[in-house]
Amino acid sequence: MIGNLAQVINKLTQQGVCFLIATVGKWLLFRLLPMPRQPRHLVSGYCYYVTVRCNNRDFRLIRDECREVLLYAIDRCQEKYGFKLYALYIMSNHVHYLLEPKQPEDLPLIMHWLNWYTAMCFNRMLNRTGHFWEKEPL
Repeated sequence: MIGNLAQVINKLTQQGVCFLIATVGKWLLFRLLPMPRQPRHLVSGYCYYVTVRCNNRDFRLIRDECREVLLYAIDRCQEKYGFKLYALYIMSNHVHYLLEPKQPEDLPLIMHWLNWYTAMCFNRMLNRTGHFWEKEPL
């Protein structure tokens, strides 16, 4: 039994499964743990498709003013980071971007700035507090 258990643990570890093992008396307890996200492989000259969604999937981008703020924020962000925006889809609870950063390492900075700035503006406009955008999935 112990040999089989060691083989299973070895196989799971090779597949990148992360888990916690604890003993309680004569019992072994297993708990699967979330794996850390793999680092992004960003390449110069590539376009990236990015989607951001409102927290709790709420429909918060319905008002025309929200769309205007988003367009204004994108203009400011383009001035700051100099990226190319090829497509933009503003839906009622999420936004799709197709963009090409000047430098690949700028992509996280661009998205961080856009999400921060728009969340701050939208929260003020909609008289709310807290997270506006959902966290990135692991």
